[in-house]
Amino acid sequence: MEDPYTWVGRGIIKQRVEEALKTTDVACRKLEAIKDGETTNFIYKGTLLAPLEDCFVYIKHGRGYSACDPALRMPMFRCDLEAECLTTLENFPLETIPSVRTPRLEYFDPEKSIQVQEFMADPTDLKTYAHKHFTFDPDRMPWCEELGRKLGAWLRRFHAWAMEPPQQEFREKVLGF
Repeated sequence: MEDPYTWVGRGIIKQRVEEALKTTDVACRKLEAIKDGETTNFIYKGTLLAPLEDCFVYIKHGRGYSACDPALRMPMFRCDLEAECLTTLENFPLETIPSVRTPRLEYFDPEKSIQVQEFMADPTDLKTYAHKHFTFDPDRMPWCEELGRKLGAWLRRFHAWAMEPPQQEFREKVLGF
């Protein structure tokens, strides 16, 4: 096992990802490691050789261990499950809540556990966003409440949508992981 704590180990992993993508529609001329947010997967920003809608993509590569702690074993099915969820969520209607969405999955190699996702400019996860913006400031309360309403509405709509008959196969797949 490569030691992802070393530059050599991370370089080997990056080379394997580049090699795996070079004959695909999402081949990249450049991969930059992204450390922020990297916990379980190795994450890169790729510059595409032949741009899709954007010149850039995010690339996630899963291993049987955490990218930030190789002693922490990670189940590989998480990569398949995430890819399945992203593919299914492409059918989730977003017209009513445009500020909450997931990236589009551009490519997935289940054998090598490599996902290529749409590049989203300035994305953030809820935890990072909350730590950055949610200080006790009474002037921000309406703004915080609106964010909570939007997230709650998205989650309510997602759960209702996920229970509709067309998503039965997806529900069964998720339960099978």
